[in-house]
Amino acid sequence: MQIKVVPAIGNSSPFEMEVDPDEDVGSLKKRVAKLCGIPASALTLTCRGIELQDENSTLGSFGVQDGDKIFYVSSDIEGGTLFL
Repeated sequence: MQIKVVPAIGNSSPFEMEVDPDEDVGSLKKRVAKLCGIPASALTLTCRGIELQDENSTLGSFGVQDGDKIFYVSSDIEGGTLFL
């Protein structure tokens, strides 16, 4: 299925990704982090207002569907600096 990954804040451009409903959140975080050049540990993903916290849960278990937007925000936890 195709999703759109959108920055929650900042001027970064959104991008589309092919994902599987059985893919876990941790895997998606790593893929997004690699494309954005930011650490996965600093990423927070949300879909339909729900934070995708459990990295071992699948996207399907959170109800992510084809065409959904996944919003991301990234911050340096120690310094509070946004990478967007």
